[in-house]
Amino acid sequence: MADWQNCLTDHFERQEARTALLDEADKVSPCDGQDPGSVKQFLRELELLALEHRVLVFDKRARGSMLRTGMRWIQGHQDNPDWMAFKTHLLNSFVSADANNARRIDLQRCTRQPGESLLSYNRRFSELAFAASRPQQQRQEHTDVEKEVQILKTQYGKLEAKLDRLLEFNIRNPTERSIGFKRTLYEKDRFQ
Repeated sequence: MADWQNCLTDHFERQEARTALLDEADKVSPCDGQDPGSVKQFLRELELLALEHRVLVFDKRARGSMLRTGMRWIQGHQDNPDWMAFKTHLLNSFVSADANNARRIDLQRCTRQPGESLLSYNRRFSELAFAASRPQQQRQEHTDVEKEVQILKTQYGKLEAKLDRLLEFNIRNPTERSIGFKRTLYEKDRFQ
């Protein structure tokens, strides 16, 4: 293919990617961070997008203090941008514990309005329940991480014990390779 054809193909591919990103951005409502409920909704909408599009769509749809706070975090974490850490930072910055308690109160007061369809009431109740339970879900995620860390520590301990047994075996049954290990362990024990 000629060089101009490659350039044209690259242009069309970039144009398709740009259009796809704009289509994704249209799915997310703008947010300025003023209302804690809109912040949570904004983050839920972002989570529906592909991971690689979230920050780009955030840049296009966030406004005001939400945009400034998010971009400062992104600039400080360019080497290792983590979506959950970014989301937690935004929630801590814009959603207070009072807002979470307000969501629980809204859930408790949620009743079916006269003339409201059961489907509409169910949808409204489900959204309030999700919003009210989100901090508990985040605590559960934190607990899951702690469990994983404990499992890793246990596995590390088992590996360390196995290594000790292997080293002990090599000390008792010296070969050409294990003589160096024996000498190293002897010197290590002598200086401790």
